[in-house]
Amino acid sequence: MAILERNGALHGTAGTVVFRRFRNSTVVQGLPKRKKKQTPASQASAGEFGLASTAAAAIRLVLRSVFRNRHDGAMVNRFNSAVYQSILRSKTALRGARDLHDGDLSCLEGFEFNANSPLREALKVRPSVSLTSGGKIRVQMDGWGKLSGLKIPSAVIEATDSYRLRFLVTALNFRSEFYEYVAVKDVTVTDWKDMEALDFEMEGTIPEGCMVIVTASLDCLGVSDTG
Repeated sequence: MAILERNGALHGTAGTVVFRRFRNSTVVQGLPKRKKKQTPASQASAGEFGLASTAAAAIRLVLRSVFRNRHDGAMVNRFNSAVYQSILRSKTALRGARDLHDGDLSCLEGFEFNANSPLREALKVRPSVSLTSGGKIRVQMDGWGKLSGLKIPSAVIEATDSYRLRFLVTALNFRSEFYEYVAVKDVTVTDWKDMEALDFEMEGTIPEGCMVIVTASLDCLGVSDTG
């Protein structure tokens, strides 16, 4: 409670402020906020969210050659959320002691780095990815007709009729702070030609103890004076 003195000065507290005298003047200050003590569960949740954000940032850095900063404005938050959900759905480790290696990586399946130009809309036939008994990444894709396989944005449809479908295999180990680009394969696609079915194994050896991310991107191969 603040008190009004005979000389008109106030001192004491009133609501969220405190009045006090300083060098013949009345000074008003906000009351210091008391920090709430976090429970062990809250501390664990906060730690996992920070861990997820750090892991997501590392993956984005490693995969920058895939989306090349052509992502939508909300991509960072969307990807952080996907990585966080992966950790939360872990069934092999307890909260506070788990990381992305323990997580459910299905939360990352089908993630689009550019929601304004998603691959699933431009490429009508979805590739499937599996791991062979020999530890190789196998990519399979149905064939398609020249009019049914691609949906090219009007902004680039006049630039060229040639496109590059790129598959990239990346291995990451956060516990060892290690990553490696294992293999890359390009497939040339034209919007006037039927596409045969694809079934191939990616070259390269996946390092032991790593999680594997397979990305697909579709680029328009524009023609200019320089090639």
